[in-house]
Amino acid sequence: MSSSASLLENNFNDTVNDAEEFPKTKQSKAKAYDFVEDCESLEEFKKLIKNLHFDNVSWNFHGTNKLADCDKHTFDCKFQKKGCKKSIYLKIKNDEINGSVYISDNEHSNHSNDETVTSVA
Repeated sequence: MSSSASLLENNFNDTVNDAEEFPKTKQSKAKAYDFVEDCESLEEFKKLIKNLHFDNVSWNFHGTNKLADCDKHTFDCKFQKKGCKKSIYLKIKNDEINGSVYISDNEHSNHSNDETVTSVA
């Protein structure tokens, strides 16, 4: 009885040559925020937002992040859909009513100064 064995060769260099390169994904950088002022409540913050108190521009509600020690109520520049990255948030610590206002340190972008100034009726 004769037996034969076959040897399967795997040349690792061939697999390296056949591999496709993955496209490099762009990682966005986290925004930096600067403290602006303290605020008595979320309702007071919303009034200030509505009255164009911050940067004389309208802001759209983005969302609320409920974290372990606080809630963050975030608003984006109304020109966010045009690409403006400016945002603002109110941070309220648990079991408190008052909070602190923070605004992103980047400049408004993708809209002119004429669009930024909005009159309140």
